[in-house]
Amino acid sequence: MVIYKSSTAHFDHDVRYNKIVDKLESKFIKILGRRVSDSERHSFQNSLSKMNEVLTNEDLHNKDCGVLIEYKLPQSSMRLDFMITGKDKFLNPNAVIVELKQWEKVEETNTERQVLTYIGGTIREVNHPAIQVSTYKQYLMDYHPAFDPENENAIKLFACSYLHNYKATETDKLFDDKFKPYIEDNPVFTKSDVKKIGSFIRTHVEKGDGLELLDYIEDTIPRPTKKLIDHINNIIDAKSEFILMDNQLVVFDRVMQIVRDYSLDGSDGKFVVLVRGGPGTGKSVVGLNLLAKILREGKECIYLAPNAAFKNGMANKIDIERAKRLFKHPYYYNKELTLSKKTFQTAIVDEAHRISSTPPPMQKKLKKSIVEEIISKTHLTVFFTDDNQMIRPNDIGSYSHVKDVATKLGCKIYEYELDAQFRCGGSEGYINWLDDVLGIRETANATGWEDLDNFEFNIIDDPNELRDIIVNLQAQGFNSRIVAGYAWPWSKDLDENGELVKDVKIYKDGKLIFEMPWNPQDTYNSKRPKDIPLSGADWAINPNGVNQIGCIHTCQGLEFDYVGVIMGEEFTYNKKLGKWQADVTKCYDKKIGENCGGQFLRLAQNTYKTLLTRGIKGVFVYSVDSDTMEYLKSRLKIVRQFEKSRFYHKKFTTIEELFIGTKVKAAEKTAIYNKKVTITVNKFNIRPIQDTYYFCDIHEEQKFYNDLMKVLNNENKPIEKEVEQLIEKIPQIKYFSESKVDLFIDTGIIKFEPLAIVRRLEQGKEVLSLIFKKI
Repeated sequence: MVIYKSSTAHFDHDVRYNKIVDKLESKFIKILGRRVSDSERHSFQNSLSKMNEVLTNEDLHNKDCGVLIEYKLPQSSMRLDFMITGKDKFLNPNAVIVELKQWEKVEETNTERQVLTYIGGTIREVNHPAIQVSTYKQYLMDYHPAFDPENENAIKLFACSYLHNYKATETDKLFDDKFKPYIEDNPVFTKSDVKKIGSFIRTHVEKGDGLELLDYIEDTIPRPTKKLIDHINNIIDAKSEFILMDNQLVVFDRVMQIVRDYSLDGSDGKFVVLVRGGPGTGKSVVGLNLLAKILREGKECIYLAPNAAFKNGMANKIDIERAKRLFKHPYYYNKELTLSKKTFQTAIVDEAHRISSTPPPMQKKLKKSIVEEIISKTHLTVFFTDDNQMIRPNDIGSYSHVKDVATKLGCKIYEYELDAQFRCGGSEGYINWLDDVLGIRETANATGWEDLDNFEFNIIDDPNELRDIIVNLQAQGFNSRIVAGYAWPWSKDLDENGELVKDVKIYKDGKLIFEMPWNPQDTYNSKRPKDIPLSGADWAINPNGVNQIGCIHTCQGLEFDYVGVIMGEEFTYNKKLGKWQADVTKCYDKKIGENCGGQFLRLAQNTYKTLLTRGIKGVFVYSVDSDTMEYLKSRLKIVRQFEKSRFYHKKFTTIEELFIGTKVKAAEKTAIYNKKVTITVNKFNIRPIQDTYYFCDIHEEQKFYNDLMKVLNNENKPIEKEVEQLIEKIPQIKYFSESKVDLFIDTGIIKFEPLAIVRRLEQGKEVLSLIFKKI
């Protein structure tokens, strides 16, 4: 996603005539769902003017270079300040990332990669600019094929920082020896370095041709997101594939500095690191990286997760014995440590907001809260929490409660906030829109957001269609699940045939139109069939979990590629009153119903925000209440506008556009009319769609396109209505075109007549496919 894209000439014009900030602000509202703050406006005006001076001094405004401002890193909400593209004197394609800073002074910290500076109205601990920009560069190289060094057409990345207000001194901590290795690769330029930064940029882009590179960056589809649960072994075994950025890295380095500097035996006091972060901000990524690093430093560490599904899901990815030692429920502190009077060096508490005030009945009643038990028994505790994910009245692990307890116990407290979004396609606009729609807080994008290509969202009118979409996505290799509010009873045993009871039933006009079971309980008295997951935790990682519905307790803390959300009668929108209402009598979670008092509306809002942010690539929504469905549709103006185009802005196009738009070289137009033409395809995959329809994925696109030119003058073959309806139901199809009359494909296995040609996503990669019907 790009907030601003232009040539250096247009950028110069927009800056000189004071248009740049207005253009940025307009895009911020449409895409991110928020307005530009006064401080941001001042920063844009100041920094971009300084940046333009650098470019014009080097005469780059007269070169055909490309400019990106506030470019969003793939699958995250992190944004680059400035990028310029072009070719060097050897005509190599390059891009230079420039991190722009308003800083005037820094002070040293005792951590490896941070400095202290005045930002956001106070002195804060932040990453050194060279380190910050190096993580952005590495992230792009890992996640975006356009910058992958192994790609023969890769754009080479360079990075630097420009602190245009900073007057450096001889002993400046900004250039401390510990930062030199980073600065050598990613130079830092200050107020007096206008010529130096200009020379650095010009060296890489002086021959221009940058606009073509911008198109290549935009057209290239990023790689799939690395799923945390799938890479748990790599993290624990020191082969982490996750890049920590911005405040994630600040938190990580602060904790590790405490681990290295103190014995953590009680002689140095107690430490609490308190981290606030919403869904998808990378709390668990940081926590698991800390667990691995602390263990490698030779110190004790335990990972506490109140949500059994999350804890067991992680544990299922490593060997059982090691999992038992590393992953525990917070009540472990009451059950094992309190009685033994043992203390622990370090503990990481993930999903701390789910810590309850009521221990399970089989354990001794606590005199202290679990939070106090943990802190009092641990020398260094890291809490990751989000008050907006507290979903039961007895959840006590709020930010304020943890801080109050830590203060009471005399702990040294460090406080941080994670705000970058790495779920929901990194769509900050979607998260903001969701807050507004659910009545959690007002945001600027009340009618939707524009960045739909990076995150699929749709409101589905039929629960059976929602199920078909999710099952189909799972069959295509995307980890997909259906989840729902706790608005139906949950049978504690199997039916007479040993199958899960279909508890979730939906009626329309008194007629049953949909039924599915909840995910399995952890224990059943009777034996279950092999195709039923073993437990709630197994449901999240077992492919057969797509056949059951998960609830908040089995999906919180986890993530899926796609999620279908069914909203029940306990949380509906009252059209007459113009507000949400929550009916606790229609909630079957007894721990909520018995204790919630007047809190249920807030708990329901938190529950559905959590459910609606489980998807990395997309979310589909159905509500049993018609007024709620109408309200949701009315709020999402963009989806209403593109209702027929489903999730992507599906585009009906020509065969030529379908190919040329992806950098396939145009063939010479020597086509002649042939009554019948058969193209032989040697490299392909055939995949079922539904019933008798199939995809034939073409691997050699250039060769296939050249062969297609033989039938260029043939008449177009209109797409049949049934095929058109099929295309509409497949969310990954982005472009489609008609085939040609008398065109046949021979794979050596099967010969068929294409009914349509489409370009779609398959596991994060764009694929050319022919749709055909097997007779």
